[in-house]
Amino acid sequence: MVSRCQYLVKDGVKPSRILAFTFTKKAANELKTRISAKIGPDADKMTICTYHSFCGKILRKFPEYAERSHNFSIYDEDEKKLILKKLQSQFRQAPDKLNVITSYISRFKSEGKSPKEVLANPSANSYERACGLIYQAYERELIKRNAFDFDDLPYYAFKIVSNNKEVFDAITSQYDYILSDENQDANKQNMDFIMLLGSRTGNIFVVGDTDQSIYGFRGADVDNVIDTYKKQDFNIKFLPTNYRSTQNIVNASNSVIKNNKFRIVKEVKTDNEVGSKVKYVKCNDQIQEAGYIAYKIKKIMEDHPDYNYKDFAVLTRVQAETGLLEEAFLTAHLPYVLKGVPFYARTEIKDILAYLKLAYNPQDKIAFERVINVPKRGIGKATVDKILLSKHSLNDIMNNKVVIRNLGIAAKARFGFEKFIDILIHVRQMITENKSIEDLVSYVINATEYNSYLEKEIKMQATVIQKKANIQELIYISQTWNNSIEDFLTNAYLGDDEVNIDQNGNETIEDVDGVNIMTIHSSKGLEFVNVFIFDCTDNYLPYFLSHDKEKQVEEERRLFFVAMTRAKKNLFLMYPAYTMRRNGIMDPSTESRFVKEIPKEYLEKIEVRAS
Repeated sequence: MVSRCQYLVKDGVKPSRILAFTFTKKAANELKTRISAKIGPDADKMTICTYHSFCGKILRKFPEYAERSHNFSIYDEDEKKLILKKLQSQFRQAPDKLNVITSYISRFKSEGKSPKEVLANPSANSYERACGLIYQAYERELIKRNAFDFDDLPYYAFKIVSNNKEVFDAITSQYDYILSDENQDANKQNMDFIMLLGSRTGNIFVVGDTDQSIYGFRGADVDNVIDTYKKQDFNIKFLPTNYRSTQNIVNASNSVIKNNKFRIVKEVKTDNEVGSKVKYVKCNDQIQEAGYIAYKIKKIMEDHPDYNYKDFAVLTRVQAETGLLEEAFLTAHLPYVLKGVPFYARTEIKDILAYLKLAYNPQDKIAFERVINVPKRGIGKATVDKILLSKHSLNDIMNNKVVIRNLGIAAKARFGFEKFIDILIHVRQMITENKSIEDLVSYVINATEYNSYLEKEIKMQATVIQKKANIQELIYISQTWNNSIEDFLTNAYLGDDEVNIDQNGNETIEDVDGVNIMTIHSSKGLEFVNVFIFDCTDNYLPYFLSHDKEKQVEEERRLFFVAMTRAKKNLFLMYPAYTMRRNGIMDPSTESRFVKEIPKEYLEKIEVRAS
């Protein structure tokens, strides 16, 4: 991607005519930095962004085509589920089906299907139809609230650009070259959007490794990606050299991935040293497995004084497996780092931003319900229900105190509600006056006395200190923004920076010298000198829910391939002979079928004796 952008600019292409997509904000920022290092300030003239941020800008510019106004809110997964939970009850669906319904609706949108199309599908089963009805009601709710969810951004942007010539012309006339990084993670809508945006000039360039497509659960469709390459007659160029791993690691990982049928066949090679064999370590159980990893890391550190703890990673298939590792590392006094909750998903950050969202979009019921009584103002659920069930819109209520006084709210609750409204009115006035984002954030924190609220509500002093530090970080971030409240709120919602949590429970966005404990999915794009893959059993790799579905097993194999190729020098595949069920009973394990696919010549087997 970097070389392509450098070549285009050198060849006379104006940087402003280049549009480059990637999947995360972090990746987009890294791409900008690397391009800047090559071509200098011209990189700032390029549009380098995520699909969702680009689509969000299209919707801000043309909201009326989606029955919204420009000051719409964007709902995260938790906010989306709050609405769906109420609809689920109305449609008499079992409470434990919320995640399934949410997944169905996300899939419908990633496939570009409207509620009408879902309900009109003659081959839809009864459950898909039930989800289609909830989807239809959910869309009506979003329109009422002047809001989109995460899946809506590409869904509506694609429909608006493809169905309206004036919008198509306005967007596509800005760019002559369309580029896409990590293209293997694209869903059908992403691929269709790329093709649509590049249809005017035909200048489309994508980079991806279909053997590393691991986000099927988010809608990524590697079969469609490969099919698009073939149908659109892409000129495919292979970059088969692995510059990271040793020959043994590369050869071992090749021997696994070649067993997938649905792939673009290629053979990865490396000019690096042969290196040590991949270690296949058999332990008695998961407790011994975690203990061995801690022991081995300490031993390697003793033998290699030049190593840092952050040169090690322990990768798990699911987040739930990290507990045993934490316990073993604490016992061994090993510093470690976990990937924690993303910064903008923190309770205190979402509270402050909810005030800004509600001031900007008074139809946002989710933001209203979140902070109407945060900090506490003596407003209970009965009062909130009375407000929301009123014949007046939230916008009318928040703009007219006469309306508030006619709602029949008790004096104490009305006093608290009016103070709440005063804060929102003041924030809205500040937005009108184009005050800085820092001023807006600081005003909300001070007007709500949020730090005092934390001190009153939370007993653990360490937690209070951490939350205050997060709020201070939000103020610092707000200083880096211009005065566009739209851009700030969109960026906050689409933020994907994970917070690191060390062994003492301290949180930081900064790099920390500790052993990295993370899921394989979180490790994508990273590299470490030493990698341990935890629990290489046929229950986790491949994950047991995929066993009867060939394409899902293939995605699990790609996931294992990604895990293996995070390692630069040393790779350990850990296998516990017994695994513990939730009730404490130990069951015999089955070796991962993926490990069995690795020839013996690349493996060194180690059996850990019972202690």
